[in-house]
Amino acid sequence: PPLSYAKFFALVQYARPWLASHGLAPGARVAVLLPAGLERVVACLAMACGAVCIPLHPGLAPPELLAQLHSAGAYAVLGLPDDAAAVQLARTLGLVHLAFDLQRWLADAPDPPSAGVERPWPEPADTAFVLTTSGTTGAPKRVPIGQWQLVHSALQTARHLGLGPEDRGLCVMPVSHAQGLIVGLLAPLAAGSSAVCAPA
Repeated sequence: PPLSYAKFFALVQYARPWLASHGLAPGARVAVLLPAGLERVVACLAMACGAVCIPLHPGLAPPELLAQLHSAGAYAVLGLPDDAAAVQLARTLGLVHLAFDLQRWLADAPDPPSAGVERPWPEPADTAFVLTTSGTTGAPKRVPIGQWQLVHSALQTARHLGLGPEDRGLCVMPVSHAQGLIVGLLAPLAAGSSAVCAPA
């Protein structure tokens, strides 16, 4: 379903008090374990604006997911309400499990966003995402990406590609990698255009 910029912003702003209601302070690391598509994109950007997002590739085997969660210092695992795997991962590592229901968020998030949300927005130097390298030359490494780095990279990529409001990008790479996150998703949004989030 299409999602307007206004509704997207409402969802991102809704995430901040929602995280606080689950006991997560700003800067807490939240691992996102969702299938590809709109739910994953909304959840990742919402977590990055209210906490620190660790997007996990849903195709990884449970031992790989456990290793990434452990090494990344995650505080919580966010998954679909009926995802037993996310619940089990959180339970195994003693983490908080967060159930993400996009339809409920769409119904509950005020549009336009309500004013007076006390939880602060992140600062430019704050970490937005912690990504993991592909591990082709050794063990995968964690790479923190700051808020200002994301914005700068997205704007520069949009400018380099000549994107404008009339364009539409197809995001087929996973947002757990910088190429999918910045080029596939954030560059079109930074240009005021739109992005189609492929389900696979």
